[in-house]
Order: sequence, then structure tokens, then C-alpha cells
Amino acid sequence: MRPLAPSFHDMGAGLTKRFAPKVELVRPSGSPLQSLLDIEANGQWPAMLELYRGELERYVAALRGTPDERRRCQLELKALLEAELGGLLVCRDPAERSARVDAFNLLVSDTEGLAEAMELASTRLSRKRPPNMISFLRAKLIWKANDIIESETRRHRRRVIASASPFDQAPGEMRVVRESRRTRDRVLIRQVLESFEAAEPMSSRILSGLMEGESIAELARRTGRSRQQIYRLLQRIREWIERNGHEDEDL
Repeated sequence: MRPLAPSFHDMGAGLTKRFAPKVELVRPSGSPLQSLLDIEANGQWPAMLELYRGELERYVAALRGTPDERRRCQLELKALLEAELGGLLVCRDPAERSARVDAFNLLVSDTEGLAEAMELASTRLSRKRPPNMISFLRAKLIWKANDIIESETRRHRRRVIASASPFDQAPGEMRVVRESRRTRDRVLIRQVLESFEAAEPMSSRILSGLMEGESIAELARRTGRSRQQIYRLLQRIREWIERNGHEDEDL
């Protein structure tokens, strides 16, 4: 039997395969963050997915690198945020403006928190949807700002409730016991801070937050530390308290 001649469609498909331009997966030059932006601008997704994931890993390594590497990452991120998202810091509401400025500074300073976010983003890369670093950073900044406002509202509410406490109406003996306990707590906290403040500058903010009733999740969002970092700090503080003869304390 005489073979069928190839159709026009088949011939076109063959030509497309033969002459289609190849995507050259060449690592972009420059910093990891700039490389990620360059890959996004290239537009050849998902062909660039694995290269993008590799640059994310390189960026995470830089965020956790030497002090000089981390400083360079912070300066580059600050310049990018100012150029692309500076308009978010212009708000009529003073509270919202203050929260966004604080969120901006937290986003730039917390290299470990950003590294963890980038690691998570790497696991969520999709062939169907190209990434957008600017949108990612914008959402993170707004989320942090909203969380700061919510945390401030909660702390204000707790202070109002505490100011209405019936402590002053308690019997004299009970007031003496409570005041004695408060004094002992203050002395212990001061000793803890003297031992930990140099290694962990956020110690005072974390401990004061705990004393005001903040949760670990709230402290993590407000200080820019991960929950695991806060748990590790508290564990070290407990061990220090036990070593220094304060086993009965429940800090």
C-alpha cells in the first residue's frame, strides 16, 4: 500500500520542532536577588523554573551568609523596596503609616525570616504560574503592617483591662505579697537581660511581650523572629534560671 503523504499540519509541526528557538539556561550575572528579577523579566516560564529555584537557593545562602553578605542583601532589598513599594509608606492615617514603616524596616532587617520565606516559596513554585518577587514582597510588607496594627490594638486592650484590675481593692496582706512577687520578677528579668541582651537584642521585647500576655505567634510577627527562634531563646533562659538557683520561678 502506498504510504499517505504527510499533511500540511504535520509538515508545519515538523518545521516548528526543527526551527523553534532554544531556551538557553544561562545563570544571570549579578546578585541573587537581581538574578531572580532578571529571570522573571525574561518571560520564558516554565523553562526557567529550575534556574529560578537555584537562584532562590543562592539568595537564601546569601541571607544566611557572612555579616558582609547579609548587609549587602539588606542594602539591596532596601533600595528595591524604596523604588518599587515606596508609595505604600505614604498614608493619611498616622497609625497605618507608622505600622508600614515598621514593617518595612522589619522586612529589611530580618534576613533569617526572609530566608525562611524564600525557602517556602521555593517549594511552592508552579509550572503554571510564573513567580513575581515584587508582588511577593508587597504582600509580605502589608501583612506585617496589618499584624503590627492588630498587635498594638491587642496590647492597648490588655493595658486597659489591667488598669481596671481590682488589685488596689485587695486586702493589705495580699497587696504586699503581690508587690513582693512583682519586685522579684523585675530583679530576675533584669538579671536575664544582662546575660542575654548582647547575644539576642530582641530579648527585652520578647520578655516584655510575654509579661503583657502576648502569644509566641504574636511575638514572632512583631519582632521578626521565627517561633522556633523564640522557643530556643526561652529554653536557654529557663536553663540559665535553673543553673542560677531559680528553679521555682515560672518565667
